[in-house]
Amino acid sequence: MKNILVTGASGYIGGKLARALCAAPALNQMRYRWVASPEKFVRKTGFSYRYDSAAAFEDYARSRGR
Repeated sequence: MKNILVTGASGYIGGKLARALCAAPALNQMRYRWVASPEKFVRKTGFSYRYDSAAAFEDYARSRGR
């Protein structure tokens, strides 16, 4: 989470309020990104992808008429 510099009492109170309104698990999800391995997913489930990244983008662009 990026720090936003707001000076004065409103910045101090706003920062305190933002931290109070966000639950700790939600903050951890923003701080520590979840990373998964597609290789393990494929190995465990037997799933096969229909498109690679380039083909998926081309299909999307074609569906948008571009």
